[in-house]
Amino acid sequence: MEPRPGSLGALEVLALDCQATGATPRHGHVMEIAWARASAAAPAEPPLHHFLVALPEGASVPRIVSQVTGLTTGELHGAPVPADVWRALLDTLQPPGAAAPFPAVIHFASFEQRFLEDWHRTLSTAGAPFPLELFCTHQLARRIFPGLPTRGLHALAGHLGLVLEEQRRAGDHVRATALVWKALVPRLAERGVHTLEDLRALLAAPAPKAARTDYPVQRQARLQAPDAPGVYRMRASSGELLYVGKATSLRRRVNSYFTRKWTGDGRKQQMLTMAATVEWTVTRSVVEAAILESDQIKELEPRFNQALRARATGVWFAARSLQEARPSPGEGFPLGPLPSPHALAPLPALRRLFAEGAAVPEEVQRHALGLPGLRWLPEPAELAEGVSRVRRRRALGDAPTLAALLRAAAALWTEPEEDGEDDGDEAFDWGSYWTDPENVAKTLEDALRHAAHLMRRARWFGQLRDAVVAWEQADRWRWLMLSAGKVADRGDAPSPAEVPAPRPDPAPLDFPGYERLRILTTELRTLMQRGAAAEVHVPGDRPIPATRLLRRLRWV
Repeated sequence: MEPRPGSLGALEVLALDCQATGATPRHGHVMEIAWARASAAAPAEPPLHHFLVALPEGASVPRIVSQVTGLTTGELHGAPVPADVWRALLDTLQPPGAAAPFPAVIHFASFEQRFLEDWHRTLSTAGAPFPLELFCTHQLARRIFPGLPTRGLHALAGHLGLVLEEQRRAGDHVRATALVWKALVPRLAERGVHTLEDLRALLAAPAPKAARTDYPVQRQARLQAPDAPGVYRMRASSGELLYVGKATSLRRRVNSYFTRKWTGDGRKQQMLTMAATVEWTVTRSVVEAAILESDQIKELEPRFNQALRARATGVWFAARSLQEARPSPGEGFPLGPLPSPHALAPLPALRRLFAEGAAVPEEVQRHALGLPGLRWLPEPAELAEGVSRVRRRRALGDAPTLAALLRAAAALWTEPEEDGEDDGDEAFDWGSYWTDPENVAKTLEDALRHAAHLMRRARWFGQLRDAVVAWEQADRWRWLMLSAGKVADRGDAPSPAEVPAPRPDPAPLDFPGYERLRILTTELRTLMQRGAAAEVHVPGDRPIPATRLLRRLRWV
């Protein structure tokens, strides 16, 4: 059915989006802009006009803005200047000299409005009227979808079937804004809003407050989740996977998302706005659910799973010197598996630092402190005092052995670890932090604790990679047989004595296998801390009983 002339359905609008280096023209500059002439009645996506915009001399893209958008200062060199981009925008609004401004739809329009009005003031002919009438699709969404958890552009577009890339780019935002406009127009018509005049009146009135949150996932669908352990998956209406999680009880866990308030948790609100369906896989135990969750996250890379996404591509094995590593074990490289080739580098660096003092080369200092680069190093005096404090309180002496360092690390492991700053954050004021030698001492202890933990974990994983893990569940023993870190078999037994023997596998351990061992260790520790009995059957050795196993799991 063709829309009536003069109706919002027949109206051509300009969908527009800007990315800038600051929140206002006083504090930043437009660095990217895109627009498209769109119509709710058009069946296809409108042609997109997209420009990077040159920055003034001396201006740059702040680091945080670069992280959000992916744009850097270098990419804007040679881009069109604002005057040329503004002229191109005006040319899009043909015919020129129209009596009324062109209607433009923008999500959170107040942000773009400041920059567009600044360009008009500085780049247009004196006395020319502002060429656009701006309509905010966020304000419209507040009135049409008052019960959604959130109405940000990424969440709203995902709710309507378009899942955007995580980086904020103007072209993607224009596509999303055009989609939102197209979805809003028929819903506006249902409310008697048919013309621009009706639209203005709607926006002039206060937005309604929702009596309750309306989640896209239907209540009846989520209530069908079973009261059993397993893995659940949330998907957008487009079918794209948003999130994978594990649960002791799928019913309780899935429904907990929709029975609590997520005020202040923007990512949860965005996910629940986008999620249209939830599905699940039942497992025999929570342990198996945790392993399946990890495998699916690494294989499928859901948008809202970040902590368990694969952060590496392989595992490493260190030489006895701890200063070299390679991707496979063998002659001279027995220590592993490790998550990086530099995992144990702090240990020899700390030995040398404690033996020779702050005069050691800067690269040795960097490894000993666990720092990402040389520019973060403390001054020699503060480093020397920090080293002296660790020597005294950990009784290390002037030339500690590796065994002495590992004993000190074991003692550190029993002490609560203080929350610290992000060492990799360039915005952090390291100069101020290092003025206190105690901060140097704590950083040295943290590096020692972490490296020794990875060494102890590597020894444990070397045993666990081909083991059979068994634990008591109800009146049976549930067991998993591992093969190079993969789950090769599983089953039940009436007692641990009837659990099958492990079968060593010469296949290499890959990074997903390393992650399975890490997750299995965590789940096994949790089970035992809750009182469950468990054993680990290692190839060629006696089973590790519950008493010894729990002691070992406290530091792996």
